[in-house]
Amino acid sequence: MQESSEINEAMSQSVGNDEFDDEELLSELNELEEEDLEAMMMSVPSVAAPALDMPSVPSDSMPVVAAAEEADEDEIAMRELEASMAM
Repeated sequence: MQESSEINEAMSQSVGNDEFDDEELLSELNELEEEDLEAMMMSVPSVAAPALDMPSVPSDSMPVVAAAEEADEDEIAMRELEASMAM
């Protein structure tokens, strides 16, 4: 009976180094994977974007006269309205 309890006790104990914690090992693995990923990203050659055939920007300025005439028409209409309301 004593022999079977010694065998059970021996089997329940972990074998190997107990100095490493699973969390420590996982964090070290994550750090190594990050370093590998960073090295892989740095080694990827850069690719230039293809040139797009875009239209050129117009160099002509917009006509200001049309906007001024429209403002004048609005002002005339406003004055006529004010005059009709004053009567």
